[in-house]
Amino acid sequence: MSLKDITWDLHKEAEQNKFAQLLLSGTINDYQYAMYLTNMLMIYIVLESNASEHGLLDDINDIKRSDAIKADLENLELDESERKSLKPMASTVFYISHISDLVKINPNRLMAHIYVRHFGDLYGGQILKKKVPGTGTMYEFNNRQELIAKTREKLTDDLGPEARKGFQFAIDVFKDLVNELNL
Repeated sequence: MSLKDITWDLHKEAEQNKFAQLLLSGTINDYQYAMYLTNMLMIYIVLESNASEHGLLDDINDIKRSDAIKADLENLELDESERKSLKPMASTVFYISHISDLVKINPNRLMAHIYVRHFGDLYGGQILKKKVPGTGTMYEFNNRQELIAKTREKLTDDLGPEARKGFQFAIDVFKDLVNELNL
């Protein structure tokens, strides 16, 4: 069974979340998107730095999104009070803690989170890029097809349970965004 099959139910649940629907609607405003990007940036920095430290991204270095997320966040039109109100949500802090703990147990399992987060950007991000405020730099990849192929080479079905956790974290972040933004 492939990772896609193993995680399909949670993937569908994530897509049906109210915040995911807002992302896809084309009506998300700069502040709402900034809240999302702020939390993604925190997750991606920890995930990518740990994955890089353990050599997991050596031949797929261009998959990293942290700098692109920073650029997108800076590109949004927010006033000073909005910028100051951007903060990590509880689900983000919990996700980051999980990634940090995972590195101590089995750093190779970080690839499950690369699969969930970065494949989402490589695939669904191509649709989102046209729907979100700003430039959508987060969803721009050099050699996209090559990144997909090289990343797939690093994925194994035994990552399934951890990929399911990654999708659950994504769902939890969406739920927190719905609550935080009163959607």
